[in-house]
Amino acid sequence: MRRLEIIINEEPIDYEVALSQQMLRVQNILDDETSPYVLNFLEHQPVLTTGRTFDSSHLLLSTEHLEKKGVPVIEVSRGGSVTYHGPGQLTVYLHIHLKELGLGLTTLMRDLEQWVIDALNGLGLDSDRMEGKTGVWTSKGKVCAMGIAAKKFVTYHGIGLNICVDRQSFDWIVPCGLTEPVASLDQLIDPPPPISEVRQSLLSHLPHWLASKDQTFT
Repeated sequence: MRRLEIIINEEPIDYEVALSQQMLRVQNILDDETSPYVLNFLEHQPVLTTGRTFDSSHLLLSTEHLEKKGVPVIEVSRGGSVTYHGPGQLTVYLHIHLKELGLGLTTLMRDLEQWVIDALNGLGLDSDRMEGKTGVWTSKGKVCAMGIAAKKFVTYHGIGLNICVDRQSFDWIVPCGLTEPVASLDQLIDPPPPISEVRQSLLSHLPHWLASKDQTFT
């Protein structure tokens, strides 16, 4: 039985470095039936990523303008359109084998939404799903975006939960192709919780198919 390795990165990581690490973990799970599942908690340096349903009209500044700001635009294989990652947003990458756990992608997405809803409730904040859309919403707008891809049933990419993110960065895009406002926990909880507290709430409310695993921290 696979264990769960929980990786916590305290300093922001370059997106392409993290993507290479993700693909290495995916291959490890495919190649070795004892290789652990992985949850990786981190923040990114500012970056825009475009998914499989990206529409160029959702990018409101030119790539040249963004690159002058030091913000690369990177095409990735997750679902969805364009989204922002940066400091103050807790990103969590998930590497599991769907078939081993008896999960489909749709069930996985609903479980991830419930995971975030439960974790935010643990911090005293009400949140919910929005019918027909992926993610988690609050009274101020969408607080958590999600996008997952899978290679031979092994997942990569994950969630982005806004804690104290620079919301002006979302003015560069139509986030996930949606017109609803983007929210951050620092608008909703006073004082806002530190990222470490949000991370701990997520770890305390893991979906049952992860909570049952033996855990190691790195």
